[in-house]
Amino acid sequence: MAKNRAFAAGINLRLKVPEGTVSGQFVLVGAIFGVALEDRGADGTTEVATRGVYELKVKAVNAAGNSKIEEGEKVYVKGGILTKNSTEGVFAGYALEEIASGAEAVILVRLGT
Repeated sequence: MAKNRAFAAGINLRLKVPEGTVSGQFVLVGAIFGVALEDRGADGTTEVATRGVYELKVKAVNAAGNSKIEEGEKVYVKGGILTKNSTEGVFAGYALEEIASGAEAVILVRLGT
């Protein structure tokens, strides 16, 4: 076994997150998207899940405006909002439910690839 391996799967990572981060909130650390598994600690870090399925608020818009989100479509984060704006956002995961064009809803999102 390689002696330089730090984590077996690398699914949950301890990362520095923004002040005020709470458990269940999605975070973007650089280009790493995930969900905080605990509140931000005094050291400025928390454990972040980068895989799994979570209930997250998503808005059905893209770069051009309102756009329905279909089950299985990719969602992206930009400015603290999950949308289907692939031209300006960072990939977050896949919508597992539909959202009507322009609407905002809490839906199941599969994180990562």
